[in-house]
Amino acid sequence: MQPLDAFSVELEGTQLIEASAGTGKTFTIATLYLRLVVECGFNVGQLLVVTFTKAAAAELRQRIRERLREACELFETRLATGASASRGADSVLDRLAAGSFDRGEPARDRDRLLEALRGFDEAAISTIHGFCDSVLEENAFESRVAFGTELVKNDSLRVDEVVEDYWSQSLYDAPPDFVRWLSIQSSASARALSKLAGAVLSPPGIEVIPDSPVRAEREAEALAKAWRGAFATAEVEWQDGREEAVATLVEASRQKVLNNNSYPQKNSNIESIWPGEVDAVFARPIPGQATSGKDAKTFDSKFMKFTRQEIEKRTSKGNSPPQHRVFESFESFAEADIAYAAALETEWLYRRIEWVGFLRTELARRQSEGRVRTFDRLLTDFVAALEGASGEALKANVLGRYPVALIDEFQDTDPTQYKIFERIWGAEPGTFFMIGDPKQAIYAFRGADIFAYMEAKRSAEDRAYTLDRNWRSDPPLVDAVNCIFDRSAAPFLFDEIPFSPAQAAPGATEQMRAAEGAGAPLRFLLLERDGDSKRGEVREARRIIPRAIATDIARLLTSGARIGPSTEEAEAGSSEREALSGTRAVGPGDVAILCRTKTWGQDISRVLNDRGIPNVVRGEDSVFDTAEAAEFLALMAATADPADPRALRAALCTSLIGLDASDLEGLREQPEAWERLLGAARSWQGCWQRGGAIALLQRIFRDYSTQRRLLAQPGGERPLTNFLHLAELIQKAGQGSGMGPRALHAWLMGMRIDAKSRDEEAVDDALIRLESDAHSVQILTIHGSKGLQYPIVYCPDLWAGSLVRSDDKSRPRFHDPADGHRLKLDMGSPDQTRALNQMRWESLAENRRLLYVALTRAEHRLVVVWGGFKNAGSSALGLLLHPAPGVEALGAESSDEIAKLSRAHVKSLTDAEMRADLAPLAAAAGGAISIEPLSEADGPEFPRGVGENRGLQVRRGKRTLSSGWRVSSYSGLVAGGRTFRGGPRADSHPASQGLDYDDSAAHPRAVSGDADADDLRVILHDFPAGAGPGTLIHEVFEAIDFALPDASALEQAVDGGLRRHGLAPDRASVLCEGIREVLATSLGGPLGDFSLGALARGDRVDEMEFTLPVANSGTGPLTPAALADAFAAHGAEGWRPGYVERLGGLGFLPLRGHLRGFIDLTFRHDGRFYLVDYKSNHLGVAPGDYAPDALKSSMEEHDYVLQYHLYTVALHRHLMRRLPGYDFDTHMGGAYYLFVRGMSPDASRGRGIFYERPSRALIEALSANLGEESPVGAGGSF
Repeated sequence: MQPLDAFSVELEGTQLIEASAGTGKTFTIATLYLRLVVECGFNVGQLLVVTFTKAAAAELRQRIRERLREACELFETRLATGASASRGADSVLDRLAAGSFDRGEPARDRDRLLEALRGFDEAAISTIHGFCDSVLEENAFESRVAFGTELVKNDSLRVDEVVEDYWSQSLYDAPPDFVRWLSIQSSASARALSKLAGAVLSPPGIEVIPDSPVRAEREAEALAKAWRGAFATAEVEWQDGREEAVATLVEASRQKVLNNNSYPQKNSNIESIWPGEVDAVFARPIPGQATSGKDAKTFDSKFMKFTRQEIEKRTSKGNSPPQHRVFESFESFAEADIAYAAALETEWLYRRIEWVGFLRTELARRQSEGRVRTFDRLLTDFVAALEGASGEALKANVLGRYPVALIDEFQDTDPTQYKIFERIWGAEPGTFFMIGDPKQAIYAFRGADIFAYMEAKRSAEDRAYTLDRNWRSDPPLVDAVNCIFDRSAAPFLFDEIPFSPAQAAPGATEQMRAAEGAGAPLRFLLLERDGDSKRGEVREARRIIPRAIATDIARLLTSGARIGPSTEEAEAGSSEREALSGTRAVGPGDVAILCRTKTWGQDISRVLNDRGIPNVVRGEDSVFDTAEAAEFLALMAATADPADPRALRAALCTSLIGLDASDLEGLREQPEAWERLLGAARSWQGCWQRGGAIALLQRIFRDYSTQRRLLAQPGGERPLTNFLHLAELIQKAGQGSGMGPRALHAWLMGMRIDAKSRDEEAVDDALIRLESDAHSVQILTIHGSKGLQYPIVYCPDLWAGSLVRSDDKSRPRFHDPADGHRLKLDMGSPDQTRALNQMRWESLAENRRLLYVALTRAEHRLVVVWGGFKNAGSSALGLLLHPAPGVEALGAESSDEIAKLSRAHVKSLTDAEMRADLAPLAAAAGGAISIEPLSEADGPEFPRGVGENRGLQVRRGKRTLSSGWRVSSYSGLVAGGRTFRGGPRADSHPASQGLDYDDSAAHPRAVSGDADADDLRVILHDFPAGAGPGTLIHEVFEAIDFALPDASALEQAVDGGLRRHGLAPDRASVLCEGIREVLATSLGGPLGDFSLGALARGDRVDEMEFTLPVANSGTGPLTPAALADAFAAHGAEGWRPGYVERLGGLGFLPLRGHLRGFIDLTFRHDGRFYLVDYKSNHLGVAPGDYAPDALKSSMEEHDYVLQYHLYTVALHRHLMRRLPGYDFDTHMGGAYYLFVRGMSPDASRGRGIFYERPSRALIEALSANLGEESPVGAGGSF
């Protein structure tokens, strides 16, 4: 390749320009643009400039406009003065003007520049997708694209619909064994297919292999028959010989005949745990469950411990393996199980390949019907149009409008994009510039294809140029980076991507003046392990490195370092003051920290905050996913329904208003203050109606000093910026739509819950805005840093990262060298190992390119953390700095071996040996590289800003959890209220922890009769109401033995509970008396005179926990409508009219995941099992307030009806698993709800007690709605 001279390169034909980092790629594009305007007379509408992001297009537009303006001014000046070739500060514009004067056309060329500047709004500078969309719309006849088609960034909701449809259709008539096998495969679900959809749809043209797997149905039937026979035999042998087989293993372990690591002698697992796991295999006959240890949810099944082969393998040398017929039968079953599971795996592969075809065809059909087009579909439609009957006409139209195309960042193209450019401009006499740098091709995860670039490079032949003059970095830093990549003959692995050392800019000098002993331009901070290998573990690295980086930055910022002319230039002055006159002190804004992952940046940011060093984390996070969005939701809920005390309390506890738990507690004793807050909430609604979300936020800021409070906290600008951003987005969503706070609350909830529902505009608008960052350390990912530059750069984790993600190992994505490097996705071909090795090789190559990007962002100083960290050997930098012997000679087919050899090699190196490996590098750099220890010392204190606060902050979660798959509870289902309510849906409501909430406390029922007479009051009439007292009562019942009337034990439990909950000790006697009355009260119903006081400890389980799978077996999610349908069909009678509609109006979101709960008391009596729930609700002070009719009303009002039905489902499933011969009609006793305030042995039967035994049909219908046969982890047993 030849160096590029932007003024001598031809302006026609196909040209390729490789622009290394910092060599002025954008400047060169602007120069070519000026030449095309001045020399060729093209107007701006004829010059197509394409790049790959909107931000890059905006930057190009700004830079080109600025260069046009500067050129116009120069030409005006030269024409006015008649100076054709005076030497100015801008040599490029000087050459442009000189050439114009030499041609004798300066006035014409000036007019061309002026015309270009005046009409620059018509300049064709856009993204690839913007270009394709406009061409297809403008050429609708030639392209045969329907008018009015909407372009969307992704169509994931429609993809999910297609996946769900295939899943349900495919499994509708699938063999039961296959469905059961799928249930234990982590990668076999509609959700897993939705996740895989992106890989098979994008980029367009990816080939999925194998294209037609063999489907051996007859063989599968034979294997199924053999499996069932072996299963039956093994089950019989186990039932007959279980005790003997277990005893045989125990004795063999005790005698050390068996290896004690596999068959432990010192604990009772063989006897106590393993048999239960074997029982589980026979209880749920699922192919593959007994033998699978890789993909199944049942990992390392203890069933295999009882097989003959496993026993023989673990028999100690010199001993004979123990024998038993169980071991033989299990061995036969294991062989049949493995064979049958393999056949089902083949069937699953067949169905996945079938799904790929269904997905592509059906999605395209639905998109056409819906008149939507994704970015990928846009590109394939464009190619199809070019290859269609009207393709030549379309091509001529495009060339007629855009005779010139300059493609920026060409290394990020994919084959489809390259095909578009090549078909239109590649073989024509027009002008086609491809500009990029293959060494910076780091976006394969977005579809960029380095092999497309390689093909384009081959097509350019002798018209390939290079930019290798680095205008960004100081000369010593350029030399240092060159030395690193010069250590390998092929640092970027592919021959088509050679490394040529960059040259420093002419006349450039070192621009940073560091304090004496501050190190070289490139510093390696080397971890010192001192023989402790644990210091290289990732967990330890996350502790050490952020502290070390913060220390080093603090030292730099307080060292007196300055940026400006070099030492030699400074010495030309007559004094130190003159020497420093052109420099400035290094500040936080000069520093950037580039991380491989966002989580590393967040860890470092927290430590910098602790040290008082201002910093900002840059990224592409959405403001919808922030804690501030959740708080804004709470404010909107209170605004929409000011009368809802729960919503108001939630809003008061946000950082917008600033109350805490103690403040809320204090409001209980200050009714006037509470009324004022209610009045304020009502005024919020009026404020919103008059001025929208922005007006309300301004009102809150003013009334509650929000800005002052937030800005007084470390990093307070971040939440303040987010609140303002959210108000703007909400205001925009409400404009013209007529949506009020309730509807906008639902809109914001939708934006938070489902990122897929955000359209492209919403995604772009919601990107988190940077707070004031001019004087802050910049923290960002390496991917995010591409195209940027910073005076000083830190790279803390170049040693980290893996070659292949775990998800990709089962379906490698690679470019097949045997098929012209066509992109393929291998979902299970016989040659998958080759595919996996090729994928590793490509990943290693991209990691090298990512390393290049990281090391070339710095202008003056670069600091790299290095050392014997885990996996450092297989990192891109590790393979360059410490190559294992023989690794350089290995190729793609040995990529796995390269990684293993390199990791082992670096792991074996001591700190001294690692330092010795780096010494030649430092020597070759001539003082530009230094090797220093990584210091954990705190270092100097950085001066803090006025008013900064070092107070503790709540740690934020690092992951965004999908709310579509979650753990909920009965309380979570009902806490969101009805769909007509404006309050927040709250699966995270505190009630989901099992606490009783006294919903009636604020509005007690009217007292029956003469409430002043003590004999007409229930005994606990004045015991405090609320969550705390309710929890106390539960704790007392759990702590005491009902059947042993030990007064001291009861008093001790009550006294301790009162202290824990902050209640007056003088309430102990009345609570003890109330508890005794509950225990002595006959329960009635089928139990007649039986009371809890007669219940032995061994017949009860307190607080039995359950976790029920919901929609885990392919059924649809649990919805309010599904609950209502079940009750309508099997159990609506007996409840007041409208109760079913009430259930259907519950506001919880569709639930997939698990339903969790705690049953207060489960007990056994006369062979039947009952559940009890203690209710401390304050229904009134008179006995009549706890009569059966009153209780029934309360049961409906608080949705306790739904609660006991769900709890009965849990108990029903538990007994199905644990009780031999269980039958619902025989063994299920029913549910008792004990309203403890109203219970008394002297009262008429039924007071304070609600009982019902749900119907079998309803319980089985509800169980079916949940979609799984058995609960997980039921706590306690009988």
